[in-house]
Amino acid sequence: MTTFALVAGMLPLASGTGPGAEERRAVAVVVIGGQSLSLLLTLLVTPVAYSIFDDLRAWVQGKDRRQGIESLQPALEPVSMDA
Repeated sequence: MTTFALVAGMLPLASGTGPGAEERRAVAVVVIGGQSLSLLLTLLVTPVAYSIFDDLRAWVQGKDRRQGIESLQPALEPVSMDA
């Protein structure tokens, strides 16, 4: 949300004309690119890295992630409502 607000605020600077627009345009493009890249890294790369490291940790410890799910299987079976 913050990134979108900042990018929306920088769009007039990036598309502006007039005296000094070249400098302001360069700053706006850098800010928009930096914020967009930070958003991408935060929302995509960080969770993927955590998942990879978690799988690596489980592999090193010799555990399978499915073991935890299989241990819950009896709890996931439907309960009969007959009295």
